[in-house]
Amino acid sequence: MALPAPVSQTSYDKINDKNLRATTVVANSCMKKTAEELLTGSSDIMVSGDGTWKTRGHSSLVGVCTVIGPEIGKVIDIDVMSSYCKSCEVSKKLYSDKSKSSYQQWQSDHAKSYQKIILDQQVK
Repeated sequence: MALPAPVSQTSYDKINDKNLRATTVVANSCMKKTAEELLTGSSDIMVSGDGTWKTRGHSSLVGVCTVIGPEIGKVIDIDVMSSYCKSCEVSKKLYSDKSKSSYQQWQSDHAKSYQKIILDQQVK
């Protein structure tokens, strides 16, 4: 059988990246339009929120939450959250001696960025 060659991993990743960017733009635009639609009548609005974890129990590192306008049935906001941090994992390997002041400085700065992310999510 004469089948075409499979798509290379690099090409596949590029296509996925383009699709991700396009769907992100459309999703953000739709959610913004929905929020504006909700706020048109009054600033006193009702929303419904729900979240779930990737796996059952308390062992999951990844979760997602959504906010929906129950009167219109449209998604207002979504957020994916993770309790795993790649930067922390890499830094543990880079700074094998945790008593070094450079590691402590990095950890202090990194903790500030976590607090900023958490505050940004609460303001959203």
